[in-house]
Amino acid sequence: MNGTAKVPEPTASAVSAERRRVNPIFSSEMNQELRLSVPSDRRMIYPVVKMLQKFCERIGLLSAREQMRAGVALEEALINAIVHGNLEVSSKLRELDDGSFEKLIALRLAKSPYQHRHVAVIARYSNSEVTFVIRDEGPGFDVSSIPDPTIEEYVSRPHGRGLLLMRTFMDEVEYNAAGNQVTLIKRRQIRESVRDSQETSTSWSMCEAAG
Repeated sequence: MNGTAKVPEPTASAVSAERRRVNPIFSSEMNQELRLSVPSDRRMIYPVVKMLQKFCERIGLLSAREQMRAGVALEEALINAIVHGNLEVSSKLRELDDGSFEKLIALRLAKSPYQHRHVAVIARYSNSEVTFVIRDEGPGFDVSSIPDPTIEEYVSRPHGRGLLLMRTFMDEVEYNAAGNQVTLIKRRQIRESVRDSQETSTSWSMCEAAG
């Protein structure tokens, strides 16, 4: 026996307690909701995604890496909602490689009812996860009709790649029956929370020792 004591791994409850001690935001069970109405303009996607990521950062819910992954999924979901949902432009036009895809988007943006449609975004933040609900005003689609983009014959095609990225980077992805609303859930990574808590505890111990 060498006399070296093994430091036990902190539990999720210990992590939560430590966060409450260091960050006043976690002093009680946190539930926040943001609601946005986004016009069918792809230029709005970046600022909306940054806003949603920033709130995750502010409350300490996701690490920088997980914020980036959630951002990619959000961007894909918003592109789908605006282009394929509200403007009803099929990704199949991209395969023509003749500019038809962008031309139809431009035409729809100047035509009713497409130009007046918005995307509703609801973000619900808690201590353990964030839920994003994105709903367009289009007719929806049959989610089961999307081909698997990992199958060799579809690898180079744009169909379903956005959905693949969403499912890769989020913990849960679910469409409603109509196909015009997607719910994305990203949970706090306990392992990262434990590491952050350990680093915080060490920093505080060093400060107290120095004082």
